[in-house]
Amino acid sequence: QPRPRRAPGASSCSARGGTMGFVVRVPAAQVCGRPPRCPSPLARPLRSSRCTLRRALASAREKYGEDVFEPASGEPDVVVIGAGIGGLCCAALAASYGMSVTVLESHDVPGGAAHAWVNKDGYHFESGPSLYSGMTGKNSTNPLGQVFAALDIDLPCHKYKNWMCHLPEGSFLTEVGAKQFMDVLREFRGEAAVSEWRALQQFMEPLAKASVALPPASFRSDPGVVLTAGKYLPNALGSLSPAALGLTGSFRDLVKGVVKDEFIVNWLDLLCFLLSGQDAGGTIAAEVAFMFNEWYQPNCELDFPVGGSQAMADALVGQGLRKYGGKLKLGAHVEEILVEGGEARGVRVRYRGGKTQ
Repeated sequence: QPRPRRAPGASSCSARGGTMGFVVRVPAAQVCGRPPRCPSPLARPLRSSRCTLRRALASAREKYGEDVFEPASGEPDVVVIGAGIGGLCCAALAASYGMSVTVLESHDVPGGAAHAWVNKDGYHFESGPSLYSGMTGKNSTNPLGQVFAALDIDLPCHKYKNWMCHLPEGSFLTEVGAKQFMDVLREFRGEAAVSEWRALQQFMEPLAKASVALPPASFRSDPGVVLTAGKYLPNALGSLSPAALGLTGSFRDLVKGVVKDEFIVNWLDLLCFLLSGQDAGGTIAAEVAFMFNEWYQPNCELDFPVGGSQAMADALVGQGLRKYGGKLKLGAHVEEILVEGGEARGVRVRYRGGKTQ
C-alpha cells in the first residue's frame, strides 16, 4: 500500500499553539533514532481483515462516488494524471469551463502529499504541507485561494497567529510578523543572526511584491486574457527585476549567499517543508516569496482548514470536479502515456484488482 510522501528521515511531533494543534517535523534521529512508520489513512485498514477493507472502500465510495474504483468510460476531453492539489485544481477548472474531465489517481485517497493520517490514539497528523494563509476571501493573493474563489468553493478554516516550535536548540512560541522572530533569533543566535534575517527580508521584499503582482488565476487561453490579466500588467511590469527571474527556481538557490547562519538555514527548510512538503531545495521560490509578502501584512492570520489538508482535496473533488461533471478514479495507476505523432493520445491504466484499460 503506498504511503504519503515524507521528507527523508523526518518524523512528526505535535505541538500546540493558540487554540489549535500544529505539527512540526524534526530529524527522526533526534526523536527516537529510527524513522517511524507513517501509514496512509487507509493503510492500516487495508492490511487488516476483509471486513475492514470493505468498510474502508465503502467509505471512499460514499465520499467520492459509487464508481470511484470502477474503470473509466468514454473518451474525456482531458485526462489528469494524479489527484494532488495541482491536478485537482487543473481538473476542476477545466470541468468548470465545460470540458469532460477524468482524474486518475494510483492511491486510495486524493490529495497527493496534502493529506493526513490518524494514529491508534486518534491523533491527527499532517503528512505534508500544513502551513497556509490567504485561503479565504475574494481578494486573496494566494493562488490556491484564487482557485477556490473561481470555483466558488467554501472551505471553513481555523484562524490563528502563533504556534509552538520544538527544535534541537530549544522550544519557543513563534507567530506571523517580523518582530517576534527577531527576538527568537536574538535569544538563540545573537545579533549577527538578527542582522542576517533583516538582510534576507530586504532581499525578499521586492520579490514578494513580484510574486503577487500577476495572479495566476488571471491567465486564460482565449482572448479574454486581456480582460482578466490586463489590469494587473502595469503593476507587474513595475515589480519585475533581474532577481525576480529566480522566482521560478528553488528557494535555496535564490537565497544562496544571503543566508549562512545554520539556525536560519534550518528554519527556512522547516518553513518550506510546512509549505510544500519539501525542503528549500525542492520548494519553488515564488511560494516562499508569497509567504514573505503575506506574513508581514497588518493583521495577518494563518489559516488551517477544518479537517486538515485532506479537507482541501475533498473540497476540490466535491465542490469543484464533481460539481461540474468531472470524474475521479482511485486505485487507477497510469502505466503508460500513449503518444502518437509526438502528441499524447491516451493512457494505459491498471486498476485495483489488476484490470487494465
